Amino acid sequence: MRTNTIIPSQTLLVDLGLIVGGAAVTAVTAQVTIASQPVPVTLQTLGVMVCGLSLGAKRGALSQLAYLAAGVAGAPIFANHTFGLQELLGKTGGYLWGFVLMALLLGWAADRGFDKKVVPCAGFVLAAIAVQLFCGWAWLSGFIGAKAAFLGGVAPFILLELVKGAVATASLPTLRAFLPKSPAV
Repeated sequence: MRTNTIIPSQTLLVDLGLIVGGAAVTAVTAQVTIASQPVPVTLQTLGVMVCGLSLGAKRGALSQLAYLAAGVAGAPIFANHTFGLQELLGKTGGYLWGFVLMALLLGWAADRGFDKKVVPCAGFVLAAIAVQLFCGWAWLSGFIGAKAAFLGGVAPFILLELVKGAVATASLPTLRAFLPKSPAV
């Protein structure tokens, strides 16, 4: 399959390294946190966006699954150094599960070259933000109700997510400029 991602697939070892690296990016950005309730404000979604756009659908989604697996296994890598299955099943679990879908959607777009121009990339970033926030809202609604989940878990994040989306969209051409050109796979 021809891929247009920033870092094309080369070997299984390289792909595994990129997947683990993507999980690490998400883990680091999760720790840039401003405490808020019921959902903390982090740079995590920026990390997820960059992973999806740069790694492609398969590696991007797998990087987020690896992140979730490491956190469930006991690595204190979720926001505020939390960990465990209770985080995936608790109030903010929907946001965490939404990372997989966000990376998958953005990776799908990157695999098809939609990340090379600002307008199509921005459209996919907006869609991915909507999907991720919807996952978080739907899950959180089960704990605190739909209205409270929207007011506490979506509305305060919309502007912040748009800013992170703009950063992710603008960073791709810059990142591409610094990477060597590789032959089509």
